[in-house]
Amino acid sequence: SNGGTGSMQEMTVRYNETTNLTENTFVLENYNFGGWNTESDGSGTYYNDEQEITQTEYLDGNEINLYAQWSQGIARIGSTYYQTLKDAIQSVTSGNTATIYLFANTNETEIITKSNATIIVDLQGHTFSNYGNNDSKAMIEKNMANLTLKNGSLVNNGVQGTLNNNTGGTLNLENINISVSGKRQAIYNDGGTVNMASSVT
Repeated sequence: SNGGTGSMQEMTVRYNETTNLTENTFVLENYNFGGWNTESDGSGTYYNDEQEITQTEYLDGNEINLYAQWSQGIARIGSTYYQTLKDAIQSVTSGNTATIYLFANTNETEIITKSNATIIVDLQGHTFSNYGNNDSKAMIEKNMANLTLKNGSLVNNGVQGTLNNNTGGTLNLENINISVSGKRQAIYNDGGTVNMASSVT
């Protein structure tokens, strides 16, 4: 548990068979669970919660210990944690590629202005909403960047739209539910490409 509380059963992982890590049940008050690591200080190999793995090294009964990782941030890129999803997105510089993992529901407005960046946001079953954030911008206003949102929900009751895909780039929506109760559109596409395998209500 690496400082947390609770208990979990050991897993048996068979050689060269694909399986998923058991869902975390440990908790640590005032912290968010940020995945697993082979080292307690986070300096080893990261694994996401319930990540699919294939053990290709023959260990013959040896044990591998995974340590819960805790952070007061809600998003992670590599080994760096961020207090908000917006902070994580804005840390990705032009021309670079990053995968962001979300560890808790978040209520904020995002603006993406990084040109020629490729950003993948895995919500991991969480909800990104903007309740009460009646900003002058959309929840996500993407200019030039390539953005993938997957595995979660977007909830918008604000004055502006939910997703604006502006001035080129590609917006991919995979296993995303978009719920809109505000005055504006769910998706606005202006000069870009939208690939959607998701639902809108």
